[in-house]
Amino acid sequence: GAVVDAVGWEGNYVQRFAGAPVRPDGTWGPVAVPLLEERRYSLRLFGGRVAEDEVHIETPRAGDHVRHDFMAQRGVEVVIRVVDESEAPIRGSTVAVHRGGTGGNLVTRLGATDSTGSARLKGIRPGLVRVSAEAAGYTSLDLDWTELAAERSEPIVLTLSRSLPVTGQVAFEGEGVEEFTVVWWTDQMLEAGQQHAET
Repeated sequence: GAVVDAVGWEGNYVQRFAGAPVRPDGTWGPVAVPLLEERRYSLRLFGGRVAEDEVHIETPRAGDHVRHDFMAQRGVEVVIRVVDESEAPIRGSTVAVHRGGTGGNLVTRLGATDSTGSARLKGIRPGLVRVSAEAAGYTSLDLDWTELAAERSEPIVLTLSRSLPVTGQVAFEGEGVEEFTVVWWTDQMLEAGQQHAET
């Protein structure tokens, strides 16, 4: 069933404080949230057939009673299929659907593909989403933002290419560099209009 989580934000660090199931009559809580002035707080609704939702709440003060009523929407079930270049299914791929959340942070729904290369992710809110997939021995793929309709029947297919491990060293004036980014791309990626990948 559906659950409401109370989480706190400090920069990019997220901490889950407590969670409560949504009762059959739609009520939830109470949940105990610590009072931390440096944190931003969010309430997240997810699970069941409803679309995930997230709302930012002002930092409460001691003695405050905070109430929020979610106006739930039915979530979309998204089928993601992951195949290799010969269109053979890839089992055990990790797939994700990302959408914008509170404060520009991403809300992510994860899944894993079965023997047919498919994963079903439920409770996705219609709108702009980004879909990604990764699997051992393959190059990960991250699709551009796309509009997810409220009614979707066709699966989203991601084709992964076999990967080749590449190693090396970065040095400056004889000293190793610890923090750096390797940017790479292929001709096929450029032709498809896909952005470069970073490692």
